[in-house]
Amino acid sequence: MKIRTALATIALMLSGSAIAPAQSPAPANPPPRPECGALRAGGPMHFWVGKWDAKIQGQSIGVNDITAEAGGCAVAEHWTDKTSTGTSLTYYDAGDKAWHQLYVGSGSAVYAYTGSADAKELHMTGTIATPKGTVQSHLIVEQIDADTVRQRIDTSTDGGKTFKSVFDALYHRIHERIGLRRIVGHPHKR
Repeated sequence: MKIRTALATIALMLSGSAIAPAQSPAPANPPPRPECGALRAGGPMHFWVGKWDAKIQGQSIGVNDITAEAGGCAVAEHWTDKTSTGTSLTYYDAGDKAWHQLYVGSGSAVYAYTGSADAKELHMTGTIATPKGTVQSHLIVEQIDADTVRQRIDTSTDGGKTFKSVFDALYHRIHERIGLRRIVGHPHKR
């Protein structure tokens, strides 16, 4: 009998009902903090959220799916092309009041950037780790219009004295259509 009472007491303590009343769970996606809020219209990085067809000189080179995360305080990038994939997390750090990005690609590419963002542009500087060593880099993502974004990456192998463009693409927003089935007369409707 003492063992049952002890087990019941432990079960109540673990459930929290013996200590404090039950609390409602935290929201799955808390509201954006005022200093970042990438999801808010006109907020930093809002223009970049969406699914994009990346093109260089009119030729499609890959798809980039950009999502707002962490209540609008981070933007996740999911890049896919014919030979590789890559993921980045771009986030606002209230401590240094700067945006940061870490990109990791399947070809062992690792880019680390720090910079600023506003309603129409992300401008960052940082480093790219390559098999031949680390190079300095500039990353610029700028909104051309509501459905077009330009992304450029310029690198320097001489300590920042000169930079050359290594990536310059136009991204066109992919508008996905949701197919609607006609309910009236649908063969599977009973």
